[in-house]
Amino acid sequence: MQDFKSIVLEYIGKYPRLEFVELEFDWQDNAITFFSPKSKEIIMSFIQHSETHFESLIGFEFEDEKYGKCFDTIVDLDCDFAQDENGVYCKLSDHNEYYPSYEELYIAHQIKPLLDEYLTHFMHADFEFWVKKDSGSQFISLPQKDVIQAKRREKGWELLRGAVHYTDDELFPVVLEFCRESEVISISRTQRKFYLAFNQAARLIDRAKEILAKESESNL
Repeated sequence: MQDFKSIVLEYIGKYPRLEFVELEFDWQDNAITFFSPKSKEIIMSFIQHSETHFESLIGFEFEDEKYGKCFDTIVDLDCDFAQDENGVYCKLSDHNEYYPSYEELYIAHQIKPLLDEYLTHFMHADFEFWVKKDSGSQFISLPQKDVIQAKRREKGWELLRGAVHYTDDELFPVVLEFCRESEVISISRTQRKFYLAFNQAARLIDRAKEILAKESESNL
């Protein structure tokens, strides 16, 4: 397989829904990490541990004055390549789906699912980052009710960060592309896809429908 970082850069460069994110990257010996200036705390990393073992992850990372560097993974995908007479496959997969090349396996198991997760869940993400006051232990979770937050605080946990939100203009290109690909355009489907509030999803759908209507008229 060619250098995995070259494959990642080539694929991301052709991924249309990532254009508005304006990704930048940091290059290490065995890894390449992406972040957006609009939200540097959310990172995507592609890592090579050995000739056959690869990992890709989405993490939440920031510096805190009191606790220093804080980090936890939100999505973590592992792939261990293998090959037999049927083709190339991932030893960690339950399905043992075969591919004609290592490159196609890498894209299918490491790159595409991570980008889909990034665009699906983290364009408008609500989560909480908790740190244990005495040990510095850290974890990230979905938003919790006040009573659960109170119990965590009683046990010595401190909430450092809350939500990450994107504006309508930042979200619109990816929502428009989603509408183009959808057979049925609805507010509820858009809410579920991007974890949006009803009003924001409705505004974006109205804008998308106007664009799609003009495109349809121009094609007549």
